[in-house]
Parts: sequence; structure tokens; C-alpha cells
Amino acid sequence: MRLPEHVAKDIFAQYGVPTMPSCLFSSADFICGADRVREKIQKAGIKFPAVLKAQVPIGGRGKSGGIRFVDNLEQMIEESESLLKGKIGGYQIDDVLLVEKAIYRDEWYLSIMLNRENKSPMLIFSTAGGIDIEENARLHPEKIIRSAINPLRDLEDYTIRYIVSTAGLPMSYVDSLSRLIKKIYAIFLGYSSLLVEINPLVVTENGELIALDAKMEVDESSVDRFPILSEYRDKMTENPLIKEARRFNFLYIPIEDDGRIAVISNG
Repeated sequence: MRLPEHVAKDIFAQYGVPTMPSCLFSSADFICGADRVREKIQKAGIKFPAVLKAQVPIGGRGKSGGIRFVDNLEQMIEESESLLKGKIGGYQIDDVLLVEKAIYRDEWYLSIMLNRENKSPMLIFSTAGGIDIEENARLHPEKIIRSAINPLRDLEDYTIRYIVSTAGLPMSYVDSLSRLIKKIYAIFLGYSSLLVEINPLVVTENGELIALDAKMEVDESSVDRFPILSEYRDKMTENPLIKEARRFNFLYIPIEDDGRIAVISNG
């Protein structure tokens, strides 16, 4: 199951992964008026300029118009109401996340994913992060650094040093990257994840690492063990038969109503 950014960032916060101040808004917030919106922004400690991000569980939001920059409250309300009327990748936009805009000098990429071929976690890092990471990976594969993680051992320090050295970064980044990667790995294991990704992972002028985005994909069979995940799953599920089947502890997969072939199978 893919998680939207705001859910992934809530999990990041549990593990101390640094992110920018943010606040989630739905249509109900704007019905209550500008004062309600202003109050939530102030409570979250967000300062303008900021970034408004459509909350859908897919990537490519920037290229689909789902990420917009706003300079003040009035513009934020206008852009939010516009986004909440639309869809991205077939997903209705029910929520938007307002995030304080960061000032930084570099964009990196960091992820840990399940390598099904090797049946082990894979650490992936690149100094060429951002919205064009796929294109950079295709044109400059040498910029994508991969290192397998032995699931029977803790994440080794030499793995971090290998990543930093191969990327051509100063060794002074070893400590800060090590702390961050170990937190991401703890999330990966703790939430039965298939993917935990930060893109971009930005470097501020003073060398601080901040996760500007957060993407997670978790094993569907583990969702009931985590209230934050089951709550989101139940919110996003539209077919009432899926919820009804879950009450009796079996899986229901919807099919097209006009089809002539079906599969009855369980367990």
C-alpha cells in the first residue's frame, strides 16, 4: 500500500527525521473561512513563502500540476481550492499539505527498498536528486549508488562511508548521513516497508539534511498492526464491500461490473 506524503511524514516525525513545518488541509477547513486556515498555519509555525502539495499516493505530482508555490494566505486559499477540485493519476485530491519553503544548496536522493531478487533491503543514494531523478538515472547511471543491506545484521558504518566516498562527497557528511540513514532503515523495518524514499533530500547552507518529500510503500498484510496505517486505509477505501469483507478477516477484490469472468478464491 502506498502512503501519501503527510502520513509518511507523520511516521518520519516518530523517528526524528527532519522535515519542514507543515499542515494538512481539507475542503472543510476552507468552508470554515480564512480565519480557520490562518489559525492552523500559525499553530503549525509555517511562514510564507510556502509550497502547496496535493496529497495522492503516487509520484510525479510536480509534473502533473500538483505542487504549487504560494506567497501569502490569499494565494494559498485560492490554489488549495483549485487543487481540491481535481484529480492526479486517477486519484481525487481530498487533502493538500502546506509546507514551509526551504532554502538549500543541493538536492540528493535517498531510499531503502526491498530488492525482491536478492530478498534483502537495498540502499540507494544519489547526489542528483529532484523531480528528474528517473531521467538522471537513465542518462547518468553512474550517479546512482546502490548497496545491499544484510538483513541479519545492523546497517554497518562502512556502508555509509562507501556511499559518501563513491558519491565524491566530503567525509564530513558521514556522521549526518549515518544518523539519517539509520533512522530511515528503522522505519523500513519497523513498518514492514517495501520502500522508504526521500526525494529530494536537501542540504541547507549550514550543511543540515532535510527531507523535503516523503514516500512510503508498506506490505498490505501488515497494515492492521499499525493504527496510523489502518486509519488511512479505511479512509481511502471507497468500495464498502472491501470494508465489509475485512470485518470477517478475508480479502475482497472488486471487479468490473460489466465483465463475464470472475474468480472466487480466499485463503
